[in-house]
This record gives sequence, C-alpha cells and structure tokens, in this order.
Amino acid sequence: MPAVCQADIGSFIGDGAVYDAGHSVTVAGVMIDPEATAFTERYRAIAIIDSDNDAYPTSDEALIENPTVEQKLMYRAARPDSVTFYPLRYRIDAEGAPFWEIVDYNEGETSYLYDVHTLSLPSEELIARCTEKEGTCSITDTVDFTIDTVFTTRSKDPIRGINNYYPERDDCTVFVDGEAVNINYFLSNRSYIELNDGNTDGKDCEIGWQVSDDSGTVIAQGIDVYPLPIFGGVEQGWMIRLNTEDGQITRWKSGSYTVTLSLNPHHNIEEAYYLNNTVEPCRFTIIPAILGDADLDGEVDITDATTIQRYDICTVELNDTAKELADADRDGDVSIIDATWIQRFLIGMKAPEGIGKAIR
Repeated sequence: MPAVCQADIGSFIGDGAVYDAGHSVTVAGVMIDPEATAFTERYRAIAIIDSDNDAYPTSDEALIENPTVEQKLMYRAARPDSVTFYPLRYRIDAEGAPFWEIVDYNEGETSYLYDVHTLSLPSEELIARCTEKEGTCSITDTVDFTIDTVFTTRSKDPIRGINNYYPERDDCTVFVDGEAVNINYFLSNRSYIELNDGNTDGKDCEIGWQVSDDSGTVIAQGIDVYPLPIFGGVEQGWMIRLNTEDGQITRWKSGSYTVTLSLNPHHNIEEAYYLNNTVEPCRFTIIPAILGDADLDGEVDITDATTIQRYDICTVELNDTAKELADADRDGDVSIIDATWIQRFLIGMKAPEGIGKAIR
C-alpha cells in the first residue's frame, strides 16, 4: 500500500553526543542493493524532499535572513518540491549504539536518522480542503503540530520537557481504584511559527481525548486547550487529568481501558500536515484497592510484607495510595508491625479485619 514517510534528522557534536534532533523532512523513498547479504549494506541512499530547501530557488536567495511569508511562497512556486538522494552509511556512535548517517546532508556535521513515521496518503477530500486558494494564506494556517509521546502516569504535575521524561519512573499502566489517572503527552510545533497570543487570531490548539472500556463504550471524553505560547521547533509536555472533575476523583470500575488523543479535532488551526492527527491509543488498567496490597499488584502476598519491610528501612518509597493500603492495622502509620500483620494473615493466624479485602 502506498505511504508517505516523515523522517526526523539529528546531528552530533565532536564528542559523539546528540547535538540537535529537531529537523523533519519527507522521505520519497530509499535506494537498496538487492544483492547485499547484510542489512547494513542493503540500504544505499535515501530520497528526501526537504521543505526548508524547497523554499528557495537558488543558493543566493537561500542566504536571505527571515524571508517574509510572501517571499517563501514565491520561492516555492519557482522551485516546487525537489527530490535529493543522499548516501546512507551504517555507523556506531561513541556509546556503541548503531545509527544511519545521512552522508553530506549537513556540511561539517554528522547527520543521522532518529525517527521515521509512516503516514496514510491523503484523501481527495483532504487534498481539496488543504489546497490553498489565491490570497487566502495566513501565517497560522501552516502550523504543523504533532503529538509525539503519550503515557499514563501517577505523576501529579505535568512533565513539560522530553529531557525530564524517564519511562521507568514516570510511566504507569496500572492504577488502584480511587487514584487519579493522568495522561501526559508531548506536543511538537514542527513549524517555524511561534503560536502565541499575538498571532493566533482567535485560534486554539485543542487536544481531544476519549476513554473507552473493554466493551468499547465511551465512558469519558473531553477537549483540552493547550496553553500558549507554543514556540516554533519546540516540543513541550502537558497533562490531562482523565478521571478528575472539579478537583474530585471520578471512580471507574476495575478493568482495562483505552485512551485515545486527537489533535485539533475541530481543525481550528489548519495544520500543514494533519495526516498524523490521531495518536495511537494507549491502555491502562484499574484494580481494586485491597488492604495490605503494598506493592499495588492487585493481591496480598508475601511481597507486600517485604515491600513494607524495605519501606521501613528506607530502601523503597511508597506513594500515597501504597501507604494507605500498606497500613494493614489502619493506625495511620506504615511500620514493620503492618508487615507482621500481613504475614499472620497469609498463614491464617489472627490479623486485623479487612486485610485482603477491597476498602472502596
């Protein structure tokens, strides 16, 4: 099936560290060697349509600083999208990780592919809607947004920068009944335009969200307006609090759920490319809040007693929900005594009422 690919290109500095990873191009195809026996030799070149280069018909005009929108439109008309082939080279970076170098793409720097997205071809209706009519082009009509990373989290505050995102710490796909289920996403402004109060012309960047249960029934949905400004070429994070209304938790029954985001569902901003308008859904599970379940895995067993023991000697941390469930005798304190109560419960000895049962 035909497809369009978007590729992101980064650069290295002298010590092999990533220097920049903020440039995107359209990939028209690749040149392969059908006789190559190793995949590292199979891919010989990549065909790129680079919108930055297409803005200028000659190298002299490419030196113009801060061209106006009218100039760029004129230059593009004089030089429609051109395809350039760049050799590909399989390499290993300073830390031993493999990457594909795009040879001679950026003079003086090593450029590499770091992300490739396959996008569906546009429909006839989409082409008609996005085809510019003479005199109708506005600077905010060509803003290109994408949602790059989506994850559910227990974090109470939004993670704003991708460099502050650590999946092993921040991602969470299992929540306890009564917990806030939050979804963090990173929005990229892939254009050169800064969307701010001065040039939005009443337009907002909207994020539509929808939560469905296992039967496919939509149980919650809404639209959030992304806070301005959104700087050109910048990726920023924000949070949607899925089951929080007016500061209160809306309880959902235990089970598996799917959350889907969509970018500008009403298309208030005419994006340059909104083929990637709908983000792949992510899933999360809600489990009962069981007294004694200190490790939040949905059951009470010996690992919960061990977790409490480790918490008591400060080798692990417990979040507020885990502390509530770890307090087996419900005296307001999590201590080694609670671990002992759980051990007694597991071997059938007398223990406080409620251990092993849902408290909500």
